[in-house]
Amino acid sequence: MHVAASLIRPLLLLFTLFSSGPGEGERPPQGDGPPRPPAEAIDACSGKSSGDSCSFSGREGETVSGVCFTPESDKPLACRPSQPPGGQR
Repeated sequence: MHVAASLIRPLLLLFTLFSSGPGEGERPPQGDGPPRPPAEAIDACSGKSSGDSCSFSGREGETVSGVCFTPESDKPLACRPSQPPGGQR
């Protein structure tokens, strides 16, 4: 019984550590720079090059069309919408 009790504490600690990360759909803080492109925009440019046409489904199910670009050297290729959100320029 003592062996089982001695294993429970480390297992509970590991479970707590691994279950306390960001949840599904949550994003960790980005710092002071611009936000990371959404996963849909990154997926839309998978296998493409900067300047290629792309499209993905927006938050409300609308089709967002644009061009693949690299926002910064440390960020992935992503689809930049031709029209900004809300149709503003």
